[in-house]
Amino acid sequence: MRTNLKSCTFALMFLGAGAAFFSCSSGDDTHPTVNPPINPVTPTSDEAFSPSEQKEKLESVALELNDYVQASNFNEITSLGRYMRDTYGRRYDWRNVEDWARATYETMLTAVGSPQTEIYEGSDWQDRYITRNYNALVAVSGFKGHFTARDGQWVKSDANDLQFIFTDQQNRQCTLSLTTSGSTKDLHVTNRTTENWNYYYDENEEKDIYESIMTNTNLTVSVPQHIVVTLTQNGGTVVKASIDIDLNSLSENEFDIARSSLSAACKIELNNNYTFNLSQVAYTPNSNAAVSFTASKGSTTLVSFAVSATPSGIPSANLSALIGGEKPSFDNANGKDALVKVDVLGKVQVQGTLTDVRKFADYLNQAHRNKSSESTFKSYINQANSCMDINLFYDNNNVKQATTKIEAFAESDYYGTYWKAEPTLNFYDGSSYSTFATFFNGTDFRKVINAYSKLIDDFKNLVK
Repeated sequence: MRTNLKSCTFALMFLGAGAAFFSCSSGDDTHPTVNPPINPVTPTSDEAFSPSEQKEKLESVALELNDYVQASNFNEITSLGRYMRDTYGRRYDWRNVEDWARATYETMLTAVGSPQTEIYEGSDWQDRYITRNYNALVAVSGFKGHFTARDGQWVKSDANDLQFIFTDQQNRQCTLSLTTSGSTKDLHVTNRTTENWNYYYDENEEKDIYESIMTNTNLTVSVPQHIVVTLTQNGGTVVKASIDIDLNSLSENEFDIARSSLSAACKIELNNNYTFNLSQVAYTPNSNAAVSFTASKGSTTLVSFAVSATPSGIPSANLSALIGGEKPSFDNANGKDALVKVDVLGKVQVQGTLTDVRKFADYLNQAHRNKSSESTFKSYINQANSCMDINLFYDNNNVKQATTKIEAFAESDYYGTYWKAEPTLNFYDGSSYSTFATFFNGTDFRKVINAYSKLIDDFKNLVK
């Protein structure tokens, strides 16, 4: 059974791009609480919406969301961004900034021991292999200075923070600034090795010198509690990004994915009244994991999304080792009691649970391997369905109007008959079920498909 690309694109956009309202508690509790909680109730015959009624509702909400996120709302911001890129990008002289950054980084290095040198030579040549070892403690707060765009280059002046000062296409002053505050926590990031080769002729020795300098750097970053990046234009804030990190969750110098916790948040605020809030990224190893996100315009929450699960079987691996290329085995990793809640404009909600992620995936894999056997295939599909509970709601009402199930469908070709699995929407008005491709078809959702196709094209043209 072939799937219509446009209808599937809309289905995934609609069911996956919505929002979830989760309230996050403070302290060590990283498992979000659903707010408001939805306890699914099966509708009576009078309460059940028909598929046609639900199509109208979904179309209405999708078009309303489209009206909120028109590309024209971002014209001024993208226009400034393009001017910054074209004027102060690669063609601008950044050598003063590069020299300052390199010099600042070198002040954060501490030599470990003395350089080790090995020499191999012949009558007219000499190879030198020099090894240097350093510890680096890099702090964002250590990069300070005000750089002003002047005569094609960045001119530095001393300051206690970091700023880049320039003018826009209308000669208004703009400032891009970075500030940090709060306490800090040292976190080992990686062991970095670089090698540089030099060649020169030593007139005293009358030899060609080939010199290899191997630098081993044990890199640690001083993680700040608060980071704020701000872009202003003519005194007004255009973009503000705020990152907050719970340093108490970073209990050790090494971040081990099987032992270390993490709790952070990030908010981006734009001057066109849009806010993107990653309100929670929380992880407690082999215990809880949660992510919460909302996008809003003014006081209207457009879309939100949140997911949580109980992970287990996470292998021990340090962040520094992972960055260095180590690949631990996740063969025993699993997630249980996975919960996803999606909401669009407070008018459409999708809430789903998965009791055991690994079993669910294994059942689907086994079904695929047995696609030639109807009874075996359907048995595994039934077991996969027993792991999940995904329901569709409207207007924050706990009466579910559709449930997602996986159904088995037969297909035949020259080689015989085999079975395929497709997600379906099961309704409660007596109309049975519908595949996603059939429900989200190009005829009933033509307005939505056209509107979002235009929206995508408008945003593509906006960022050219």
